[in-house]
Amino acid sequence: MKKGFTLSELLISVAIIGIIATLAIPTLMGNVSDRAFVNQIKNMVANIEEVAQDELISNRTRDLSETDFGDPAELLSDKHFSISKQCTATDNCWNETYKNINKSEVTLSTDNSVILKNGVVMSYSILEDDNLAGVFTIDLNGVDKPNLAGRDLYAFYVNSKGKVVDIGSLQEEGVTLATENNNCKTENDAQFWCYAAIVDNGWNVGY
Repeated sequence: MKKGFTLSELLISVAIIGIIATLAIPTLMGNVSDRAFVNQIKNMVANIEEVAQDELISNRTRDLSETDFGDPAELLSDKHFSISKQCTATDNCWNETYKNINKSEVTLSTDNSVILKNGVVMSYSILEDDNLAGVFTIDLNGVDKPNLAGRDLYAFYVNSKGKVVDIGSLQEEGVTLATENNNCKTENDAQFWCYAAIVDNGWNVGY
């Protein structure tokens, strides 16, 4: 005689599946969101490095400061990027506050900012450094939430040779991935550390 499931057994099975789904779906959605942000920042970095190399070649120089990277107004223009809006002191394009993952505020440098046609807000400032040309800060989705370092907010440097470099690689003493992950969560310059943590983790979010 063949045995089937009783109605009670089926209801219990459905309930168990529902509980598992309830627990798993937020994690899966979070992973999808993280991957989307990582792909966006990776594409932005590739775009910036491509612009940098084009500038070095067209200006016949080995020093990025001798190109449009030495002039934020020239760099952040339609010549190099698809610009939707130029930001000003009276018409700021950034959210009022940004925080790290632990919800303490982070400090931004948002002079020389633009909104790109893909919705990214980007600022660039030159640096008085023989090895570094400037620093980029990027909000991948503009003023929209979450406005958190390591989610939609990142920052990194570009060196004089046109390569994007992270804050961890610039430290005199070796910095571990664990330190980068911790600083990403806690520091007021978390946007730099979160980018470093992602790069050193093989372009994956581990914090």
